[in-house]
Amino acid sequence: MKLPLETTKSTTCPHCGKAFGCQASLGVSCPCFQVQLSEELRGFLAQKYLNQCLCNDCLVALGGILITSEKD
Repeated sequence: MKLPLETTKSTTCPHCGKAFGCQASLGVSCPCFQVQLSEELRGFLAQKYLNQCLCNDCLVALGGILITSEKD
């Protein structure tokens, strides 16, 4: 019996405490890839949260820019 591949890792945002699914840690495209962070903010978050994943809401609230693709 072949088990399905895991596509989301359940985790908790260390900033707000909200549960969310992280896909980046599994090597697949993750919604956080759509949040653009400055190098300064990326460095601050890596140091403060020791490279833990934050939810998209917190990434945007802390100064990230959500990138949306426009469909024609």
